[in-house]
Amino acid sequence: MKFYRFFIFLFACGFILPAMGQEMPDFRFQQLEGLSQNTVFNITQDKQGFLWAGTGDGLNRYDGASFKTYKPSPLNTDGWIKGRVIRNNIVEDDSNRLWIGTETGLQFFDKRKDRFQYLLPFNDSLEYMNGSLYPIKQVGDLFWFGQTTSGLLSYNVQTKKYQLHSFPGADKTPMQFLGEKTSYDGRGNFWSPQSAGLYRFNIETGKWTIFLEHIKLRHSCLVNETLYLVTETGILLFNITDNHTRFIPTTQPGSSFRCMTSDHNDQVWVGDMHGKIYRIDANSGILVPVGNINGNNSNVFPVYALFFDASDILWVGTDGMGLLKADIHPTQFQLYPGKKNKEFLFIKSLYEDGDGSILLGTFGKGILVFDKKKYTTIPLSIEPFKDRSTTPKLVSFIREDQLGNLWIGYGDKLFCRKKESRLFSEIPIPVSGSRERMKVTGMLTSGQSWYITTTLGTFRLHIEPVSNHIGLIQERDVGDFSFIQKIGDGRYLLGFYEAGLCLYTEENGSLKFNKFLVQNMGFKCVLNDQGSNMLWFGTDKGLMLFDPAKENFRLYTESDGLSNGFVYGILESGKELWLSSNGGLSNVKIIPGKEGAFPSIRCKNYSLKDGLQANEFNTGAYLKARDGTLFFGGINGLNWFDPSGIKPANIITKLAITKLTVNDSAADKNLSAEYVRNLVLNHTQNNLYFQFRALEFSNPGFTHYAYQLTGWDKGWIYSNENNEARYNNLPPGDYVFNVKASNNDGVWMKEPYTVSIQILPPFWKKGWFYALVLLAMLSVIVWITKLFSQRKLKKEIEKLEQQKALEMERMRISQEMHDDIGAGLTQISLISESAKFHSLPDTNIRHELDDIASTSRKLVDNIGEIIWSLHPQHDSLEILISHLREQLNKLTEYAAFTCSIDFPEQVPSLVLNNQLRRNILLVCKEIVHNAIKYSQGNHISIQAKLENKGLAFVISDNGVGFDEKIVKKGNGLDNIRKRVNESGGQVTIESQIGQDTTYRFWFPISEYY
Repeated sequence: MKFYRFFIFLFACGFILPAMGQEMPDFRFQQLEGLSQNTVFNITQDKQGFLWAGTGDGLNRYDGASFKTYKPSPLNTDGWIKGRVIRNNIVEDDSNRLWIGTETGLQFFDKRKDRFQYLLPFNDSLEYMNGSLYPIKQVGDLFWFGQTTSGLLSYNVQTKKYQLHSFPGADKTPMQFLGEKTSYDGRGNFWSPQSAGLYRFNIETGKWTIFLEHIKLRHSCLVNETLYLVTETGILLFNITDNHTRFIPTTQPGSSFRCMTSDHNDQVWVGDMHGKIYRIDANSGILVPVGNINGNNSNVFPVYALFFDASDILWVGTDGMGLLKADIHPTQFQLYPGKKNKEFLFIKSLYEDGDGSILLGTFGKGILVFDKKKYTTIPLSIEPFKDRSTTPKLVSFIREDQLGNLWIGYGDKLFCRKKESRLFSEIPIPVSGSRERMKVTGMLTSGQSWYITTTLGTFRLHIEPVSNHIGLIQERDVGDFSFIQKIGDGRYLLGFYEAGLCLYTEENGSLKFNKFLVQNMGFKCVLNDQGSNMLWFGTDKGLMLFDPAKENFRLYTESDGLSNGFVYGILESGKELWLSSNGGLSNVKIIPGKEGAFPSIRCKNYSLKDGLQANEFNTGAYLKARDGTLFFGGINGLNWFDPSGIKPANIITKLAITKLTVNDSAADKNLSAEYVRNLVLNHTQNNLYFQFRALEFSNPGFTHYAYQLTGWDKGWIYSNENNEARYNNLPPGDYVFNVKASNNDGVWMKEPYTVSIQILPPFWKKGWFYALVLLAMLSVIVWITKLFSQRKLKKEIEKLEQQKALEMERMRISQEMHDDIGAGLTQISLISESAKFHSLPDTNIRHELDDIASTSRKLVDNIGEIIWSLHPQHDSLEILISHLREQLNKLTEYAAFTCSIDFPEQVPSLVLNNQLRRNILLVCKEIVHNAIKYSQGNHISIQAKLENKGLAFVISDNGVGFDEKIVKKGNGLDNIRKRVNESGGQVTIESQIGQDTTYRFWFPISEYY
C-alpha cells in the first residue's frame, strides 16, 4: 500500500504541471433541440444508425434532423415506456431490442413493433430484485445486467429464466454496484469497478476474482486489453492480461469525473462535473483538456455522458444543456483573427510578398503584413505618406507589375514602390475637376498593358524605358470595369461590375467598343482555363464558363450545387476550382461533358460552421500563394488552407425510412416503418408517402437524396435536401421504391435502400375473373354465331330455292322459245324459201320473200343466242369460251377466210351472268362478221386471255381497213362500244385505209372471283 502511494507521488510530480499547461482548443458544440428533457444520462447508436439518448423524462431517438420521443403514457397504456428516468445504459441485443432500466424496473423496446415490453418491477417479491438493474450486454442466449447491491443478473432470452451471481461477501457488506460502468472483454469476463476494488466475473466458471483490493474505483473504460479506472486521485491503467498498472495523476478528485469513453483511434475521453472534456494523450499519457461545454457561460453544466458514433463524432450528454454534438476534429480552414479575438478585420485585397508574407489590404486599417506561422500582423507603412484623415480608407488592391514595382490603391490615391526601393511615392492621377468622389478601384493587366481604374475614369500605365518615369494616360471616362482579358487577334473582353460583358477591339493603340456579349449581369473576376482555352467568370448571378471562339456561355447557379450565386473570387487548384461568394466557399469539380457540350460541375460547400471567417467574402480578396496555399478574405477576417489537405466527407452507408404511410395511415400497424421492406396492398390502398433519412450525422444539412419508384418513375428523381416522396393513385402492379443518399462530396451510397410494393388489382381485374368473363363472352359469341348461322343458312336455303326456281323458269322459257317461237320462225323461213322457187315471176315479190327469209334467219339466230344465254347450264366461263370458239368457227367456215383462234386451255371455274356472256358473244361475232363482210381480207386472228382479273380479246384481220370517221355510224361499231362499256370494259380500234384492222377490248370479271 505504501508503494502504491509512492507510485502516485512520482507520477504527480511528473504530470500535474504539464496537464495544467496545455492550451484548450476552441471546440464547437452544437446544442440539439427537440429532446423530451435536457438531462441526458446516456447515449448509444443502434445497428440501423439511429442515435438514442436516455433522459430524465423518457427515451429519445435522433435521425440527424429531429427527435422522436418516448414518454410514459398518462393512462399507463400497454406498449408504452414505464417510468421516466433512464440513468443506466441503453443496450441493443441480437433481436433489435433496446434494453433499459428506469426507476420502475426493467423493460425492453422492440424497435420492429415500436412497443415497450415490461419485464421486472422494481419491488418484485424475488430476492434479487431489491435494487435497480443496469443492462450490460448480450452474450449468447444470456443477457447480462448489473444489480445495484448484489452483483450480476443473467436472463436467458430463450427460456426466460433469471439467475443471480452475487458479489463475494455481498450478503454481509452490500456494495453499490456500478453496473453502467461494467465492461465485457470478449473472452468471457465482466470487469466491474467497485468502491472495494476491481471485480472480475468469469461466465464459464461463475466465479468472482478481485483485483486492486481496497482501492476505491468510480468509472472504467476498456480499450483493447487496458482498463482505464478513475480513482480518487487520478486515472489508473490496468492491463487485464498481465495485471500491469500505470497511473495518471490529476489535479481534480475522482469524484469530479462523471463519465469515460473511447474513440475509434482507441483514445480515451473523460467528462467532469464542471463541463470540461479531457483526452488522454496516447504519447505522453497525460490528461489533456480539450473542450468545455459551458464556454464563457457563467452557468456550470456537468457532462453526464460521452459517446462516439460510427462516424467518430463526439456526442455529449449534459445536465441542463441536453444533447450536444462536438466537432473535435481540427478545422480544415485556418482563420485569422480567431473566434476569441474580437478584432474587426474587413479584407479587400491580398498580395504575397517576396519573403512569403501576406499583405492584407483592409478597410480602415491600411495594409497589414501577416505571418501565417505566428498568427500575427504588423502594419505596413506607406513611407513617406502619412494619412492624416480620420475617414477610414479602403485598400482596393495591392499588385506587382511586370517590372517588379509594387502598386497600392489607397482611398483616392495611388502609390508605387519601385523595385529595389523601400519607399512609396504617390503617382498623380490626371483627373479634371473635383476629386471628392474619386476612389481608386483596381489595377488590371492585359499582356504587357496595365490599367488603373477609378470612379472617375480608367488610365493606362506608361513607363518611360529611359528615365523609368511612370505616368498615366486616360483611356476611358468610366472606370467601373473589373477585368480586361485579351482573347487574341486584337480582341479584348471587358467585364463590368454592373453592366455586363463587352467585346472591345484594338485600334491605333486604343480599345474601341464593339458589342455587348452579356448584359444585365455584374462581372467580378476572371480565370483563364488553360486546359480548354475557355474563361471562368465570377458574376453576381453565378459561375460562368465562356467560350471566346463561339462567343457562347454556360451559367452555373445554386441549382447546380453552388452555395450562393454571387461569386467574388475564383482560384484554380489542379483540376478543381475554389470560389468565394456570399454563401461561403465552394469546391467545384469539373465533370467533362459530351463532345461539344459544356461540362457539368459537382460542388462541396463550406460555411461559417466549417471554420470560415463568415459566409460573406469580398471582391478582389483572393490569392493563390507560390506554395499552392489558397487565401480568401472577407468581412470578418482571413481564411487560408492547403486544398490538397481538405478531407472528403464521410461516405453515407446507412439510410432508413422514418415514415411510411398508405392512404395517410401507417403502412403496417404491427411493424415500425424502419423495418417495412415488403408491402402487399389492395387496389384502393394506392396513395403512398415515404419519409427517409441518411443516418450519418457529420454534415446532415448537406445530404442529398435521390429516389425512384421502379414500375412508375422513368428514372432517378434527384430531390437535393428534400427527404420525402409521395405517390398518389398508383395503378395495380409491382413496384420497388429505391432511395439513396450522397454526402457533400457528391459520393452516393453504393446500394440503395429498397421497399417492395405490390398493389393487387380488384377482383374484376384478376386472371380468374378475366377467364370467367372470357368464357361467358365465348358462350355468348357461340350462341350468337349459331343463331346467325341458322338464320343465314335459312336465307341461303331460301335463296337456293329461289335460284332453283329461277333456273327452272329460265329453262321453261328457253324450252318454250325453242319449241314454239323458234319452230314457227323456222317454218316461216322454209315457206319463204319454197315460195321463191315456185312460180313467182314477179321480181318485187321475190325480193320481198328474200327479206322475209333473211329476217327469219336472223331472228332464229338471235333467239338461239338468247336461249343459249338464258340456259343455267351455260353460266360458267368455261362454257362461254367453248361456245364462243364454236360460233366463230361457224362464221368463218364457209367464208373465203382462214381463221386462227387462241383461247386459254384452263380457265377458273367462274359463274357469269347471262348479260355479260351475251355481250361478249355478240361483240366477238359482230367483229368477225364485219371482217368477213367488209375487210376484203383472207385471214382473221382471234386471241383471248385472262389478265387484270378480266377477259381480254385481240381480233385482227389483214383486210383493207377503214376510216373510223367515215364508218362511225355503220358496221355495228356503235353496238360494239355500247356493249363493252355497258359491261364496264374498255375497247380500242386500230384501223387505217389500206392497213390491217385490230380490235382490243377487255371485259372485267373480278366480281366473280
